[in-house]
Amino acid sequence: MRFMIIVKATKDSEAGVLPDEKILSEMGRYNEQLAKAGALLAGEGLQASAKGVRVRYASGKFEVTDGPFAETKELVAGFWLIQAKSREEALAWAKRIPFQEGEVEVRQLFELTDFPVDPAEKPDGWREKEEQFRAAEPVRKPGTIRFMGILKADKDTEAGVLPDEKFLTAMGAFFEEGSKSGVILSGEGLQPSSQGFRVRYSGAKRTVIDGLRHPEYCGGLTEVAKGLWMQREKVHVPRLIEYALRLGVGAVIRRLGFLLELYEIGAADAFEPLRRRLTSTYVTLDPVLPPEGKYLRRWRLRLNVPPDELRAVVRT
Repeated sequence: MRFMIIVKATKDSEAGVLPDEKILSEMGRYNEQLAKAGALLAGEGLQASAKGVRVRYASGKFEVTDGPFAETKELVAGFWLIQAKSREEALAWAKRIPFQEGEVEVRQLFELTDFPVDPAEKPDGWREKEEQFRAAEPVRKPGTIRFMGILKADKDTEAGVLPDEKFLTAMGAFFEEGSKSGVILSGEGLQPSSQGFRVRYSGAKRTVIDGLRHPEYCGGLTEVAKGLWMQREKVHVPRLIEYALRLGVGAVIRRLGFLLELYEIGAADAFEPLRRRLTSTYVTLDPVLPPEGKYLRRWRLRLNVPPDELRAVVRT
């Protein structure tokens, strides 16, 4: 499994303030640990958004906007690309980053196996070209400057809707052209944010933020539910329940138990450890929405998103 650890920008990084010698030394040791463990695939820092541009596409036309950009918290200052055996291992590496402040977002990458084989695919189609592109060693031309193009998420990507054959073919042709000309060095797709988590740093403290704890970071509980349903075949229920219990956050325990039961993911008796940790306090199912709706005693939740609505979402 591969993960991208995305470093969120800060006022200092946007102002072009470079890390001091102490931070650089600590980061060097951290990178060395990643490399020795065989986990490090890549890692880079990005210059301030003042040196970047944004390109918007609509109806066959594009509009270019020069930086800087105002929303600092959603800007990217750098990244690591790592490989890990599990989400938990990726989280452990993220927590070891020697930051004293700031935030990172950890997202799993799509693999070719995540894209169902279409019977209409041609033998020399986009899939074969993608395999060739990934197998080739990227070669940087002397005297060139590197840039990172970051594709913004939309409703479809956050809902886990995979591109159709036509788009994949067109994208494959684009990558082939860029690779042959020495322009494109690499390119990856990220799974929905509902499958990721964030880590905040404050001194030695690390705070893990995931979709069940803070649905607002993923566009609401409905988006989290979609992500869980999409990955239902890959979900290791006992491990997920163990994680929720170890985290010890009542809202996470309630929401996880409710969604697993609603979508019948896992055996019914597997949810009992979650129910034993419930208190008499009720929390809202989706904190993004107004606190209204019926109370569900079984999970101590106020259902401000009707169960039928959540069932209907996964059929779309």
